[in-house]
Amino acid sequence: MTRCLIIIFILLNISEYCHSTVLTEPSDLNEYFQLVKNLRYEDADHFASEMENASLGTRLSNLAQILYTAGQSTTYLVDTSVSENRIEQLIYYLTQGYYNLYTNPYSGKPFQYFNEAYNLARELDLKSAEKYTLLSILEVYNFEVSQSNEDKVLFLNRYKDLIDDEADRYHYLINVMQFNLKDIFLNISINLTFFKDFDALMTSFSDNHRFWPNYYSLKAVFYKTIGRNAEAIQLQKKALSLIGTEPFLKYIKFRSNIQLSEIYRLEGDYDRALEYVNHASNSIDLSDTTRSKSYIYYYLSRIYEETEDHEKAFNNLLKATDLRDKLNYEQNSLEIARLNVRYQTQEKELALLKEREKVRDT
Repeated sequence: MTRCLIIIFILLNISEYCHSTVLTEPSDLNEYFQLVKNLRYEDADHFASEMENASLGTRLSNLAQILYTAGQSTTYLVDTSVSENRIEQLIYYLTQGYYNLYTNPYSGKPFQYFNEAYNLARELDLKSAEKYTLLSILEVYNFEVSQSNEDKVLFLNRYKDLIDDEADRYHYLINVMQFNLKDIFLNISINLTFFKDFDALMTSFSDNHRFWPNYYSLKAVFYKTIGRNAEAIQLQKKALSLIGTEPFLKYIKFRSNIQLSEIYRLEGDYDRALEYVNHASNSIDLSDTTRSKSYIYYYLSRIYEETEDHEKAFNNLLKATDLRDKLNYEQNSLEIARLNVRYQTQEKELALLKEREKVRDT
């Protein structure tokens, strides 16, 4: 009788532990990923610091800090060890991915870590984490000049299948817009109707939500492509007015200044064109300096060409070309690394699918 009671006691404790692991930690994760998905990195950091699971909280806090600084200032990895806890492993892969994205974006490591995190999130059936890992992978693609369109669309469609709130829909449409503006045409047309629907979605967010600068800036890029320069200027300036000093929005400040410079060049206002390209040079994305500087030199070259300062035009174009060659070499190396990762993980995905099929059959 005593032995039976001991066994029952053990089983009850195991049940309680499993209940805590399956329900409590993912509930915390859901709230955490909801915060970072809405770019509320400081709130996510605070939330993580107060979690009962101190080990997981420390890792989540470090991830939030890296996302906030976005490579614009030094942020250190707090813990580089791989935990035996699988949820902590997932956060480890995400943290390593973002750290490398902001410090060494063309090494192939960001995609490798994010892909590991994605596969683990699917295996653990953590939907909030799965969505965020897909956004992380898409950010790698948005970081790049050109890569395989097929893979981009694959991950984007996987994200689309998981949409369940307005923030999810925002991220989906923002990525659709970014890919289309890079001439990666999807089955959704980017036109005025698209923005009418997007405008309606944006009313779901407060006026000071951090989603607005990127939306205004990318909408302005589209307006420039259809020749509506006055509206594009207004939108880019609106984006700049909302960015402030947040480090993770600095890349938008760079884009908006470059775009304003190009619009003024097209309109023959070369003084303003130079003014805004200089603003852009003062807001270079420190996590992607090679590409940022290549844009600076390229747009300076175009301005000087039209003002007939041919020596400056030539010298700046030469600098831009040298940097672009370096960037293309890094991109080619990255594509090889990514293909290797994709090849290695195909078998893992197939094994996971078979395992899930076995569970369904039992």
